[in-house]
Amino acid sequence: MKFSENEKLLCYHGPLLYEAKCVKTRKEGSGGYSYYVHYQGWNKNWDEWVTEGRMLKINPESREMQKRLLEQHLAATKESKKSKSSKSSSNKKTPSSRASTPDTSGTSGASFIKKEEATPVSSKKKRMDDDVANSPRTTSTSSTSSSTGSRLIRFKISIPEELRYVLVNDWDLITVKKNLFSLPAKYSIATLIKDYLENKNVYQGRNYYIVTEVMKGILDTFNRLIGKELLYKVECKQYKELRIGSQESYTDIYGTAHLLRLLSKIDTVLNLTKIEVDSDVSLIESIIGDFLKYLEDNMNKLFTSKNYKDAG
Repeated sequence: MKFSENEKLLCYHGPLLYEAKCVKTRKEGSGGYSYYVHYQGWNKNWDEWVTEGRMLKINPESREMQKRLLEQHLAATKESKKSKSSKSSSNKKTPSSRASTPDTSGTSGASFIKKEEATPVSSKKKRMDDDVANSPRTTSTSSTSSSTGSRLIRFKISIPEELRYVLVNDWDLITVKKNLFSLPAKYSIATLIKDYLENKNVYQGRNYYIVTEVMKGILDTFNRLIGKELLYKVECKQYKELRIGSQESYTDIYGTAHLLRLLSKIDTVLNLTKIEVDSDVSLIESIIGDFLKYLEDNMNKLFTSKNYKDAG
C-alpha cells in the first residue's frame, strides 16, 4: 500500500493536481488498493475513491508538476478564448461553411488497420493532420463528404479518466524526470493482448474472431507507428539501439505505457479508414472500449513507476 490513512498528498481532479488527504483505504480484488480522499478546502460532496494512478506523494518534484500543470492549463484556456474570439470575428466577415471530409482510403471490417499499411507514413501523417483539422467533432459520429455525398462514419473512442492520468504521469516521467521505460518490458504488449484474449474466452464464434482481428490490428499498427508517432524525443536513442530478433516484433519489446499512447490516438488512426456501416464502427468502438476497461481494471498492476529507469 503506497499511501496511508490521514496522509496528505496531491491528487488529480481533471487536468490539475490538488492538495488532498487520504481518509481511508480498501483492497481491491485485483490486488491493488483504492483510497478515499478529501480535497483540502472542498465540500465533502467532492470526496471520492481514487486509485494510485491519480495520487502523488508531496515533495518538491510533485509541487513543481502541480505548478506546471496549472500554468499550462491557464495558457491553454487563454489560447482557447483567443481562438474562439478570432473565429467569431472571422464569421462576421465571411459566411460559415462546413469543412468537407477528406477522401481517405481504407476498408471496412475488423482488419481495417492492417490493410492501411501500403500508404506511406509521411502521407498518412499529412492525412491524419488534415483529418483532424478539417473534420471537427460533433455530437454525432458521422459526417458527409461534400464531393460524393456518401456518409462516412467517424470513430470516437474516449480514454477513461483514470488512464488519462497514467498518460500524464508517463509524460512527466519521460520528459521532465528524464526516465526511460525499461526495455524489454517485463510485461510486453504482445503478452498483455494474449492475456486479454484468454480473459475474453467467453466470446464465441464470430464475435471472438472479430475481437481477435481488432487486437491483431492494434499490434500491427503499433509495430508500424512506434518509431514515428509514439516516442518522445528522449526515447529515440533507445529505440535506435534496439536489436529485434528475426522472430520478434516491437510489441514483444515495448510495454503498457507505449500501448496506451497508441490507444489515446487510435480513433484518429481509425478515421483514416472508410467505413460506411454504423454497426461495424459501433462494434469496433465497443471492442476497444472493453479493452480500455480491462486496462483500467488492472491499472495498478500494469502501470507503475517501477517500469521506468533513469535515462542516464
